[in-house]
Amino acid sequence: MSLYWRIVLPFGVGLVLIIGAGTLISSYLIGRDADRRLATRLGTVAQRVSQAGFALNRPLLDQLKTAVEADVVVAGPGGDVIAATFGEVEAKDAARLATALADRAPAVSAPTPLETATVGLKEYKVLAIPISASGGSPQTLALFAPLAPIQASRAEVTRTLMLTSLGGLVLLFLCGHLISRSITRPIGRLVNSTQAVAGGDLQHRTEQPTIPELLALSDAFNHMVVKIRESEERLVRTERLATMGRVAATVAHEVRNPLTAIRMLAQFVGRSQPAGTRGAEACQNIIAEIDRLEMLVRGLLEATHARPLELTPLPVSGIIQDVAALTEGQFRHRRIELAVAPDPDLPQVLADRDSLKQVLLNLVLNGADAMPDGGLLTITARQAASPDGTAEGIELAVADAGAGLSPEAGQQAFEAFYTTKPEGAGLGLTVCRRIIEEHGGQITLANRPEGGAVAKVWLPLRQG
Repeated sequence: MSLYWRIVLPFGVGLVLIIGAGTLISSYLIGRDADRRLATRLGTVAQRVSQAGFALNRPLLDQLKTAVEADVVVAGPGGDVIAATFGEVEAKDAARLATALADRAPAVSAPTPLETATVGLKEYKVLAIPISASGGSPQTLALFAPLAPIQASRAEVTRTLMLTSLGGLVLLFLCGHLISRSITRPIGRLVNSTQAVAGGDLQHRTEQPTIPELLALSDAFNHMVVKIRESEERLVRTERLATMGRVAATVAHEVRNPLTAIRMLAQFVGRSQPAGTRGAEACQNIIAEIDRLEMLVRGLLEATHARPLELTPLPVSGIIQDVAALTEGQFRHRRIELAVAPDPDLPQVLADRDSLKQVLLNLVLNGADAMPDGGLLTITARQAASPDGTAEGIELAVADAGAGLSPEAGQQAFEAFYTTKPEGAGLGLTVCRRIIEEHGGQITLANRPEGGAVAKVWLPLRQG
């Protein structure tokens, strides 16, 4: 049985039982109250008539019948008819019945309860009390209220109650249906989302329901998918770097020593060539290409063979000042203005000084390279929550005023060997991301609304 019917079926059955029992009880109570009010009305009329001392003749009884909507019978001691609003045959039966009922009442002040009796072919509610005639002889006064109108009125009340209850039942069942659907639909969407993620769609997000508990569940699911995607991307990068590491180790072993020998020979030959000749230029080109290959090999080794981090509490502002001092002279010649604006009183972070300086220096140099004609390069630092809002840390930002990132560069900037520089190896940002992730942080690269790009590094205040 589905969750929907597990909710709706017990809800509906419970409502039917409750409303059915309520209808029956209400009908019973209304009928009992109607009998009580009828008994009170007939008893009051009967006692007032008996105490008034009127001569109970046929014309008076007809008036009384009209007033109380009940037939009236006055019977003698033996059940003889003295006066009645019934026909002759019915009057005799009614008189005998009235005398029998009146014998149960000990006094005029204590009328008998209403009894149900049949006179002729009709049923009546009967009230009979003993009275004394003007001559002192005992008589019986009986009022016969027809049962048919009472039953019709009671049936009408019961029918009204049943229709009202049925309407209420339909309304409550509809409410139960809506409540059940508001629960089962989000759960069904969550199941579909789970199947989509299990099928490999890690970009999938489940819809946000309105019920707070289910909203928290969907948020947790979406957060879990994000973490799974990040873990999978990290695993792919790790496998890629491991492969690169094996390649780099082979290249370093098989190529580095021959390259060093070739470089030395090129330098030796170059010194023997007159300056400005084709031989001297060729030797310089050979040395430059060997240096580029050496840089590529070194970058591969740095990207794939991380040294152990030496984590110590560090002031971020000190790292920024160190990088600013290293680049100040170079930037002055390139007409680049470096603005350093860390927030005051920032807490320290637990980090490796050399590695963090390497990351910041790489980002600053990348920002400078994005402004070949010069411009403003800004380094800021502030305390901020992580991008997913789950922890507190320090955010370093390096913003340039260059042309910004192309869509392709925005997606592949951290991939190994991707570069937009003619002489770049495409490993700088790959190394930066590895270092920051080893610190438990995150690094992002994006365009700025006002132009240029900004690289942001978030580092936790404590290592978890």
